[in-house]
Amino acid sequence: MSVVDYLADHQLPLYGSSISEADGKQLLSKLHQGIALETYVALLQSFPLCGVSFALSEDHDLSGFGAEVQMMNTTQMLSEAFDAYPGIVVTKLGYIPVGMCLLGSGDYYYLNAKAGDPSNPPLVRVPHDAMTSATTYAEEQIEVVCCSFTDFLGAATIDAPAA
Repeated sequence: MSVVDYLADHQLPLYGSSISEADGKQLLSKLHQGIALETYVALLQSFPLCGVSFALSEDHDLSGFGAEVQMMNTTQMLSEAFDAYPGIVVTKLGYIPVGMCLLGSGDYYYLNAKAGDPSNPPLVRVPHDAMTSATTYAEEQIEVVCCSFTDFLGAATIDAPAA
């Protein structure tokens, strides 16, 4: 099941915002991550995911850490991809920035556009301390959180919006 179909079928109580067609075109023109990005952009245009915070228990996180993830908007995604490390490096390796950690680690969450089903790729955590130089990243240190974005959405709980 595609992630778009999953959200359409499950009607999660999303309280965020969706992105505009112009934002979607901007992401597609700058990130160049194929089907995975096309699917994620369609998801962000169809569902109010930006700004939604998800919690994932240690039991459901394949890395065993658990996660508190806030889904990013277009500006945040592009900033992580082009203005910050390790985003500058890992985006070139085929990862799409999608969420920020709310636990204080400073690590960001990405979709791995080169693994799994391209229309439903794995969600991974990219530790910022795995940079080996200004142009290289120890990719083996990237932590798989869920085998697909649908798995993440199915296992995570939605945190209440800040008042």
